[in-house]
Amino acid sequence: MLSSLAPVLVSLGAPILGSILRTNVGGVAGEASALVIEALAKSFGVQPTPEAVKTAIEADPKAATKVQAIERERSAEWVAYLTMATAQRDHLLDREDKRGSVFSWGWRPAMSWMLLFLWCWNGVILPVVNATAGTSIAPIPWEHLLGFAGLWLAIYGGGHTIKSVLGR
Repeated sequence: MLSSLAPVLVSLGAPILGSILRTNVGGVAGEASALVIEALAKSFGVQPTPEAVKTAIEADPKAATKVQAIERERSAEWVAYLTMATAQRDHLLDREDKRGSVFSWGWRPAMSWMLLFLWCWNGVILPVVNATAGTSIAPIPWEHLLGFAGLWLAIYGGGHTIKSVLGR
């Protein structure tokens, strides 16, 4: 709903407020969007929800004046929020670009999913298969599965803990 309210604000002469709502990615930008909605709701005397604000703006013939006044009164604050929100969005996009190919990062989730599958295989799937098909497929020894899980948790979880404590 925020994205549909942004062009309305821009068309009423409040491009900074519209840009803040358009840049909403959570964090600082999410807080800024909430403050914009609260300021608009207070000015129009409605609940602080995007739907209520949009309805009030569309129904008020003096909406442009009110919206422009809100932007003008706190313009320095809005510009600061917009700058931080844009920087946050750009940082997230930059991190996505640097993520690399699936081979550089995909092995960790793949190992975690494989470990989860092996536990399910040993404890649920294999007993059902053996019971329904009349087979006697041997399970993975539980101590091996536990050792593998412990090793993986030490590498994956422990590595992240060491990185967070000692830094990169």
